[in-house]
Amino acid sequence: MSVNHRSRLPFYCLFLSLLLVVGTAHASTDQPFGYRTVATGLEIPWEIEFGPDSLLWVSERPGILSRIDVETGVKQVLLDIRSSVFTKQEAGMLGFCIYPNFADTPWVYVAYTTGTVDSIEKVVDRFTFKDDTLIDPVRIFTLAPAGDFHQGCRLYIDDERKLWITGGDNPGSNLAVDDTWLAGKLLRLNLDGSIPDDNPVPGLPFWSKGHRNIQGFVQLPNGNIWTSEHGNVIEDEINLIVKGGNYGWPFVEGPCDLPDEIEYCDSANVIQPKWSTGDITFAPCGLRYYNHDKFPRLKHSLLQVFLKKAKLMQFTLNEAGDSIVSSHSYLSNSIGRIRDIAISADGRIFLCTSNREPNGYLPFPLDSDDRIVELEEYTDDCEMAIVIPSDTVRISAVPGFMRYFSIPITNTGECPRTLVSNYSKVDSNLAYLRGTNWRMPLVLVPGQTYHTQAEFDPAENKEYYQGIVMIFDDTSYHTIHVVGNTQAGMIASADTSITVFLPNNSPVNLPIVFKSVGELPCTIQSMSLQTATPDGFTTDSDPTGTVVPSDSVTVMMRIAFDEPGTYSCRVNLATDSYMSPSVHVIAVRSQPESVAEYTAIHKLTAFPNPFSGTTAVHIPELLLYGTVTITNQLGMVLWTGSASHTSFDVNSMNISGSATATGPLYLTVRKGTEIGTCMLLVLR
Repeated sequence: MSVNHRSRLPFYCLFLSLLLVVGTAHASTDQPFGYRTVATGLEIPWEIEFGPDSLLWVSERPGILSRIDVETGVKQVLLDIRSSVFTKQEAGMLGFCIYPNFADTPWVYVAYTTGTVDSIEKVVDRFTFKDDTLIDPVRIFTLAPAGDFHQGCRLYIDDERKLWITGGDNPGSNLAVDDTWLAGKLLRLNLDGSIPDDNPVPGLPFWSKGHRNIQGFVQLPNGNIWTSEHGNVIEDEINLIVKGGNYGWPFVEGPCDLPDEIEYCDSANVIQPKWSTGDITFAPCGLRYYNHDKFPRLKHSLLQVFLKKAKLMQFTLNEAGDSIVSSHSYLSNSIGRIRDIAISADGRIFLCTSNREPNGYLPFPLDSDDRIVELEEYTDDCEMAIVIPSDTVRISAVPGFMRYFSIPITNTGECPRTLVSNYSKVDSNLAYLRGTNWRMPLVLVPGQTYHTQAEFDPAENKEYYQGIVMIFDDTSYHTIHVVGNTQAGMIASADTSITVFLPNNSPVNLPIVFKSVGELPCTIQSMSLQTATPDGFTTDSDPTGTVVPSDSVTVMMRIAFDEPGTYSCRVNLATDSYMSPSVHVIAVRSQPESVAEYTAIHKLTAFPNPFSGTTAVHIPELLLYGTVTITNQLGMVLWTGSASHTSFDVNSMNISGSATATGPLYLTVRKGTEIGTCMLLVLR
């Protein structure tokens, strides 16, 4: 395989007078692709595939399957099973596939996790498409127990009408090569879930074994099957699949190149990967074969997308389609984590991001995330330009507390540019104020603004100065002057995560508290609310103005969802120097279990007394002698008793300990089918 190494500037160049050339020059670029945004506001899309209607079908991890018009971005929900889908870590709705002869047999196979945290199952259901809806599920496959990570779960129906299911090794990673265990296998079933007679081992559903977490699967026109799978911190793999093959996990990572691995490989006839990442992980996901005339440079190639390396890679194949002869990378870090790729009948290429999952990274998620984009090609002689809005960036942090901050860059030219690296000038502040290369290189697409990351890690109270040098692929470079202040005021969230349980369809008003830290006042300029379901999370707060040290700011959020499910959003406050850390709000709307759950909830009132340090709650007569329960944000019961008086002091209930530190408390009084509730801002 050929590897393209890019040379760096001599180190002494960093100390020369720096000039950024903008605008009029034309240059050849080896980053020919940009993108246009097709749809925004998705919640962790997992699989994208063009349907027989020429629309892009999309599964989202909370439990929604939709189709999107790629010309207008209009989304139509076909299936909503959020009340049945278990979502935690990497669990949720996963892959799907459409029956090839859809016009006569309108079947769609959908994989997802269900159950509870103590009893997770991974299932594949077959749905029937009727009147723009997926109905009548039939259970085809069940893996129980299943875990909340390493799901695999790409689905594919081949020309022989066999259903392929890619697997992960959870639970039972050590059994990935054990024929009696389903985890760690590439499965092949009949369309009704039965086992084909021609599988490698009679009576068993797997085609190959020894896999860790297959999230990419493609079959070439000549029948060759390629997969990609996640390694354990190192050695992600791209494999050519052989019937009955053993791919080595957990005894082998990547190629057989260590003494213990070589011994096992020889004894177990392990098949080595055609490509691996070596001593790093890229986290490969969606994998497709491209052989269209629309993008000639991509013909007869595997197209692989990555999460951690956040890019699209092209692996050009030999004529037989059984070996990789070269590779090239595109769109590095341009749109964040990329989960899947889809190719239309006319050769257009679409990607979906996965920036709203818990293991994302700065500066994502953006307000538009998650989204679907279409690949666009640029000419080799397009005009290059870059605009960095300010030559000076100011940042604040408390000594001993490292803060990431961003430097915005806009590409105003006609072709992509690549930011190769950030370097800090060598001076006494090097250890405290620096650029970071942890998401480099960064491909800057025309018309887009990016936020490259830097770090401020002050050791003591003083002002810091640093020059951060940005180096581009055309050998131009630019210096940003950074001023770090340890005495300015800052805003920090009181809670990093808040979970709210909605027992019925009544709205909840949630106060979110931010504190002013530091030694000086700070000015709040705006609030940012990032969510894929904006109609459910709303706020009328306008928390602008100056806040003095030790003071707090409360943002009131109204949460209302009609349908059961799990919803989330992130809330930030922007000050005059930086964006506060996010507060992750999770709203869980449960499925009503009885008619009583629909009973109107009486809103109780809590009366905090700042002079006596007490909080009293008024109990109406219809709830007297009912059961009182006080819970924290996580649903943990902190106190229970009887509502024997029309008013009582919450602070006398001896509620203390770390369980109360997760945010406001909730008081509920139940008497028969009558329920009263209120939120407590207990003075403690």
